[in-house]
Amino acid sequence: MSFILGFGLYGSTFIIPLYTQSLLGWTALQSGLLMIPATLATAFMMPVVGRLISKGVSQQYMVAVGLFLFFVYSFWGYKIITPDTGKDSFF
Repeated sequence: MSFILGFGLYGSTFIIPLYTQSLLGWTALQSGLLMIPATLATAFMMPVVGRLISKGVSQQYMVAVGLFLFFVYSFWGYKIITPDTGKDSFF
């Protein structure tokens, strides 16, 4: 599971900006702005996960739900990301 998570984090923080800059011709600023929604989602979820853990929610369930959401997001991205993909599809 750590390998899958590492692979996903590597892809989302390195490969996607590299893809948008080299193939789609985006600037570094545009690629950086693309990363803001994921950053905000992470920042928002940190206190939520902390509260869930303090209330006794099983960490195994949270990991399973997180990996499932990652799986769904990955396949959704696989369907929409092509060299012809517009900026609106990323956001």
